[in-house]
Amino acid sequence: GGPGPGSNIVAAKGCDAAAPAGMDQTLNPFFVALSRFRQRRWDQCIDLCTQLLEQNPRDQAAWLLKLRALTSKQWMDDVEMDEEGVADLLMDDNAVAQAPRPGTSLNRP
Repeated sequence: GGPGPGSNIVAAKGCDAAAPAGMDQTLNPFFVALSRFRQRRWDQCIDLCTQLLEQNPRDQAAWLLKLRALTSKQWMDDVEMDEEGVADLLMDDNAVAQAPRPGTSLNRP
């Protein structure tokens, strides 16, 4: 049979260790948003935080998580924009001259 009344098995609400993928409805929405943040799924985290803030606009934890997700998403975009390709590095126009300019040598005054 199954576990008796004196067994030590405790069912934890919100524990997703053995829950199927479609069981997100029973999880705490803030926990799901935090999990999406840790997975670097910024848009999903922002959407979940927005839903939480529609229910309670004074939820400071949801505001903080949404702010961090927005800044992390924007920071990633900025980093990707600043990358220079190999062609840009090889075709650099700001090259240093190989020979000195005439009349600027310190050897001949």
